[in-house]
Amino acid sequence: MPDLLSKDFRFQDIYKDRARLTFTKDTDQRYRNYLVPYELDRNKEMPTSMQRINQNILFQIVGIRDVSVSIINYIDRLTELTDVNSSFADRQRKNTSASKVVRAVDVGREDEDEDALEDESRLKKFDHRLFKLTLQDAFGNLCFGMETEPLQFLRRSGQLYPVPLGSKLLVKGGLTSSLFGCIQLSARNTKYLGGELDYMNYELFERELVRLKKEIHYGEK
Repeated sequence: MPDLLSKDFRFQDIYKDRARLTFTKDTDQRYRNYLVPYELDRNKEMPTSMQRINQNILFQIVGIRDVSVSIINYIDRLTELTDVNSSFADRQRKNTSASKVVRAVDVGREDEDEDALEDESRLKKFDHRLFKLTLQDAFGNLCFGMETEPLQFLRRSGQLYPVPLGSKLLVKGGLTSSLFGCIQLSARNTKYLGGELDYMNYELFERELVRLKKEIHYGEK
């Protein structure tokens, strides 16, 4: 039985499978028109010029980086996530020490009030993050996209990689500019479509850990 998800363009590689993408819903047919290359005007001075993107472009997210977090911090967190020898007790201790709510003491507070306060605190913490995305269009062109304001689809969780790689993002033409060759992303000019590509997420933490260590020559004398 064929995988139903493979029939949805959100779960297909818009670059490698561009000629055979499947748009099952009538409302999704319009996305065919957005399979256009991301191109900059080579006649303008680069990289200092601001350029307007005049057409809708469908991208897939192939990289995510919280630039408010150092590479060392990334390495530490990825090491913890991939270390099979990290004990459950250690993880529980870290989670407990990070918590600001002591349930045993706050016996007079309703559980839902505690949860609401925790959620509010968590959201505020997430809003301080700043994400840079690596985007790929249907022709294989790569570019960066930088938040100019917190994008909610990147703040639904506190995970290191808040959305799956390969998920689709529509950048709206006429509302979007590129500065230093980096697309400026806001809630007004983006639409997150979801999806993912399995091969991009397979052993993601392990691959990212190796890549980041090489990037800063981690552990080398």
